[in-house]
Amino acid sequence: MTSSYRGILWDDLRHGQTFWSSGRTITEHDVSAFSALSGDFNPLHVDDEEGKCSVFGRRIPHGPLGMLFAIGGYDRIGLLEGVVVALLDMNWRFRAPMHIGDTLRTKVTVAALEESKKPDLGKLTMHLQMYNQREEVVQEGEHRFLIRRRTDDEAGP
Repeated sequence: MTSSYRGILWDDLRHGQTFWSSGRTITEHDVSAFSALSGDFNPLHVDDEEGKCSVFGRRIPHGPLGMLFAIGGYDRIGLLEGVVVALLDMNWRFRAPMHIGDTLRTKVTVAALEESKKPDLGKLTMHLQMYNQREEVVQEGEHRFLIRRRTDDEAGP
């Protein structure tokens, strides 16, 4: 039986290939929902007056919210849908603060493709750079996945 995936199989990816997510604007609701889900009610994120006194001069969203936006970017691109077996590793850096109202886009680049022990799976490392509307990199990092490979009964693209 031939399987159909929206995502791109390991065999069809190439080192250096680049994809862009659509934009996603950080809203007050996003910050509130993240606080509720994570239990992180640090005043830097939820208290306007405290935010004004911070080094940022205003409240800022939680840093890990950006990581989640980046992961959501994979879905908006459709790159990994139906082909990911596991997230193996993540390395993430916070370069600049995000602000409520910023619109973020993620550039996703194939950084490495490795064989795995199983012939129907491969390892994929993606380098991500998240940009705000001013074209500033606010976060970046690498994600390493185990993804599906083409099987003998699946034709090429």
